[in-house]
Amino acid sequence: MSRKFIWGSVGIVFFALCLLTTLPAKHIVYRITLPQNLELSGVSGNIWEGKINRVVFNDTELAPINWSLSAWSLLSGKAGLDLDVGNIRETNQIYLKGGVLISLFNQHVELSNMTLRMPAQSILNQANLPMKVLAKGSVEVKLTDASLQINEAQLLCEQILGTGQWRNAQVLAPSGLVEMGTFDASLGCTNQNLTIEVNEPNALNLSFSATGRDLPSLQVSGRFNIPSDMPKEIQAVGRFLGQPDSDGYTQFTW
Repeated sequence: MSRKFIWGSVGIVFFALCLLTTLPAKHIVYRITLPQNLELSGVSGNIWEGKINRVVFNDTELAPINWSLSAWSLLSGKAGLDLDVGNIRETNQIYLKGGVLISLFNQHVELSNMTLRMPAQSILNQANLPMKVLAKGSVEVKLTDASLQINEAQLLCEQILGTGQWRNAQVLAPSGLVEMGTFDASLGCTNQNLTIEVNEPNALNLSFSATGRDLPSLQVSGRFNIPSDMPKEIQAVGRFLGQPDSDGYTQFTW
């Protein structure tokens, strides 16, 4: 093999790397076929470090998304991204920060050390509830590790290790906002179904198990015991959902 060929090959590789380093991200992002429920605008930077000013997903607008791509991860056939979405100080907006590893050869995604925070109302709007609930406060999810499979534009979990917390929970009643404190949950995955476990103690003496492919399909089973010092409107909701047993707990399933 001649030296000219070797040096020529090195030059071509070097040129390709320089081109990739400076290639504007918008030339790639705007050529990707996106789902109909996803809109992007204001793409800047390059493929290694960039920003998207506006993202709308299922009519939910996300604050600017910043990313950095690891060149080393590409050697293993995966795209390793560090994502930073939104502003941690804005509790009324979606905030996300963590690592994402996307396989380049199959529809597999891994999440690590990820924090996701969003308004509680946006979650309740999607959940399968027997009645409309107006709420305040934010829900923060921490994923230590998660593996997901993309199947026909749907995310199916393979493994999830994480926790959730509804902080400063408030529910709107006719008499005003009712303080509920904090609700803690553990998150998992069984047979490609998301699982959520909530246990006492909390303001409603509430515990339940929920499972489903996504929030709208969750099937929930649990119990609660509303304290007597709760407002009458909250007590009335409890009676609407069922009658307490001999232990004072009301069982529910939906």
